[in-house]
Amino acid sequence: LYNSFTAMSEITAGYAQRPIVIRHRRFAMIHPFSDALANTLLDVPIRLMTLTVFDVVLYFMVGLQYTAGQFFVFYSTTALITFTMVAFFRMLAAATKSESLATMIGGLAIIDLALYAGYVIPRPSMVAWWKWLSYCNPVAFAFEILLTNEFRTLNVPCANFIPSGQAYENVSNQYKTCPVASARPGQDIVIGSEYLEQSFGYK
Repeated sequence: LYNSFTAMSEITAGYAQRPIVIRHRRFAMIHPFSDALANTLLDVPIRLMTLTVFDVVLYFMVGLQYTAGQFFVFYSTTALITFTMVAFFRMLAAATKSESLATMIGGLAIIDLALYAGYVIPRPSMVAWWKWLSYCNPVAFAFEILLTNEFRTLNVPCANFIPSGQAYENVSNQYKTCPVASARPGQDIVIGSEYLEQSFGYK
C-alpha cells in the first residue's frame, strides 16, 4: 500500500509536464507516446533502487521467512504492483482534462485500494454487492500473493488451548482445541495454508 499511495504523485507530475508535451507535439518535435515510453524506461532503475532498499529493510526487520525463493517472490510482487500503480496514475493524468478531476478519481481509487485490498476487510467478510471492488483491485491480488507466499510453508504452534485453566491442566491435548481459524481438535499446530483458506479464502 505504501508504494501504491506514493505512486499518486504521478498525477501532479503528469500535469506539470503536460504543457511541454503539448508544445512538443504542436511543433512536431516528439510524439506523446515517445515521451511516455521514455518516462517509463527512465523511471524503472530509479524506482528499483528505492524499492530494493525499502524491501530489504522491511523484509528482514519484520522477520519474514529467510528463504531466497520467498524473498524474491516478495520483491518481484512489490515491484510489479508499484509499476502497475505508477502506470495507473499516469493513465489518469493522461486521460483527464483537469488536475482536480484526476486527483478526485485518484482519491476514490486510493479508498478502493486501501479498503478492499483484503487486509482491512477480508474478502469473505465483504458485503456481496461491494465484493467486486476487491476483484478489480490490483493491490488485492498482490496482497494475496504476499500472504500465500509467506504462509504456504508456515506452521505455527498454538499458544493457548480451549478449554484452559488449572482444572484442565491434566487433560490430554486431544480433547482441546486451538481457538484459531482452521485449527483442528487435538492438533497443537496451525497449518498456514489452511489458515489462509479459512480466514481470507486464499489458496
